[in-house]
Amino acid sequence: MTDLFEPQPFKSFLQEKQFIKNVTPKTIQAYKDAFKAFHRYGKAEISAQGVKDFMIEMVKSEMRPGSANTFARSINSYLTCLFENGHLSTHLKAPLQTVEKRVLRTYIAADVKKIVSYKTQTFGEKRLMTILYPILCPQRRSWRSH
Repeated sequence: MTDLFEPQPFKSFLQEKQFIKNVTPKTIQAYKDAFKAFHRYGKAEISAQGVKDFMIEMVKSEMRPGSANTFARSINSYLTCLFENGHLSTHLKAPLQTVEKRVLRTYIAADVKKIVSYKTQTFGEKRLMTILYPILCPQRRSWRSH
């Protein structure tokens, strides 16, 4: 079944995505990049082991987990299309790597108090505070109560 990763079936997939699903040109380029990556890392074998080998080879090449997952998601989209159109009897999916989620530091109460108590002087500062105040202090209804 490796012929499903030949250029013609993949071109049909791209045309469906572009003209029927109306995806952006950047998404089409991402699919093309993933197709190239599958040939580079995955030996172009469409099977349960083939998609696992694809991820294994990307990880072995020291590709960052987020980048490998991006390629895998694009390939998974193609594999889903093949399954839905009856070209595959089982729904294959490339496994994704576990990626550590970044936790962004939020403001503590003291930081919010400094921002809210700032005395604005210019129109730009007043405009900025008009935007920030409802975000930082949603429980207070009036602009400044002091």
